[in-house]
Amino acid sequence: TQYVALQYMLDRVKQINAERDDIELTFETYDAQSSVDKQLSDVQTALIKKPDVLIFSAVDAVGSLPAAEAARSAGALVIDRRPSDPEPAAYDVAFYAYDEARYANTTNTWIKAYLDAHPDLVLKVGLIYGAPAQTAQLRRADTIKELAREIPDRIKIVAEGYGNWLTATAQNL
Repeated sequence: TQYVALQYMLDRVKQINAERDDIELTFETYDAQSSVDKQLSDVQTALIKKPDVLIFSAVDAVGSLPAAEAARSAGALVIDRRPSDPEPAAYDVAFYAYDEARYANTTNTWIKAYLDAHPDLVLKVGLIYGAPAQTAQLRRADTIKELAREIPDRIKIVAEGYGNWLTATAQNL
């Protein structure tokens, strides 16, 4: 979903630049690689360029808060595309870039259809979460756990834990 959102934003910037002669948008991205320290450094680097808007996807809601506060202090509009509960006051605009309830329902619909198409199958599920501070993600796993309780002979939870958005950690889990 991160790639799709990024591609949409890049395409929209190109479209606006093609349609408008009175402005020119630039769009730069930074990848904190799941490191709060790198995210803080990346924001400082971005602020040197005096951006009008910083679209923020915090690595950690608490640890990354100084980066958002620094951006606001520098005069940038700060948009948080993955707010935590409760939403930090350091953001001018906060929105969920995706709908967790719809994601959960779609996942359950797919699981049920898959099990219907494979009546002899017992689905083994590993639930790998991102970071503990991102509580919205729990809804996805909770709906699968509920389904596993409803049909325990068809769904088994074989692993569960936090991958912290690190590939190696998730693979080891």
